[in-house]
Amino acid sequence: MDIRKPNKFRKFICSATRFLNDQDGVAAIEFAMVMPFLVLFMVGAVNLFDGYQGAEAYQKAGTTVVDLVTRQETEFGDTERDMIFATADALLGKYGGSSDFEISITSVVNEFDSDSDPTLTIEWSEANIPSAELIEAELINYKIPSIAEGGTVILIVMSGSYKSFTLTDYFGEYSYSRYFIRRPRFLDSIPYQG
Repeated sequence: MDIRKPNKFRKFICSATRFLNDQDGVAAIEFAMVMPFLVLFMVGAVNLFDGYQGAEAYQKAGTTVVDLVTRQETEFGDTERDMIFATADALLGKYGGSSDFEISITSVVNEFDSDSDPTLTIEWSEANIPSAELIEAELINYKIPSIAEGGTVILIVMSGSYKSFTLTDYFGEYSYSRYFIRRPRFLDSIPYQG
């Protein structure tokens, strides 16, 4: 009878038990399993924050632009319009550089008439892209405050899109659309001389 066979079997059982009870490297394996999700979460958070910064840039640029237009003390012309468009583009930075960036400046007037219902019409409208100029039928898309007869407001409409800088297939692009309304500060109506 050979005594070594049970001894080898016992060694095998001891080795197998030791291997199964060994905790070395478990943390590394768990880290390797969780790491892709952590990286994806981090990249997603960065892209979401970047998109939020774009929304904030549109808000700040629009507020500034409508303030600049409503402070006109003389007529508004091509030179002023081009300066406003350049200002908006500069304030937006990378968020306004897309090929579909649109900005329009519109003067909306409540015309004098015999009935008490407001008759809102467009006095003038200018845009960086001709197709972005507003028409009267589009005024119902905006919450224009009540305007006294003969009074005007300036309506600024800005829109565009921004692609995320990483993993565009997963995070896509952000679309921005904002509008801003304010009454002229120093004139009843800001005339346009083109």
